[in-house]
Amino acid sequence: MTKEMKAYCMTEGCRRQYMAEHFGLQIEPVSLKHMCCDNCEAQCICSECSLSPPAYPSSGTDETDDSAVVHIIETALQQYFAAVNSDLQGDHAVEASSITALTPELAAQIARNSAHLCGEDVLKVAFPYLDTGTVQTISQIIKDIQKLSL
Repeated sequence: MTKEMKAYCMTEGCRRQYMAEHFGLQIEPVSLKHMCCDNCEAQCICSECSLSPPAYPSSGTDETDDSAVVHIIETALQQYFAAVNSDLQGDHAVEASSITALTPELAAQIARNSAHLCGEDVLKVAFPYLDTGTVQTISQIIKDIQKLSL
């Protein structure tokens, strides 16, 4: 194990920031620590930390009726995330998703709550660590698939 890998594993600071600095990337700080990395999440004391998954307003409909749409959105987001991560990965030994935060789990979370994540503003509030371009693309994927399902 290299010194850098050991330092990453042992750091008590932000792992996302550590990775970004290692690869010379600039990232925006995350206002809600629980949405950053495992270390930041452990240090978060905000009122939202008790909510898991994030609470969204009830639409009054049974979301299980839309399970096919949720599955399609999740699959599309996973494909988009994989493409973004693949472009960044290059020759780096570290998983790109550690830097981008674009994981299959995030795709599933967004898909399950897609009925409430309508629009870029809502997505940006729910996932402040995502950059504007990513938020725009996620929003467009959700809108396009929801239009097709009508």
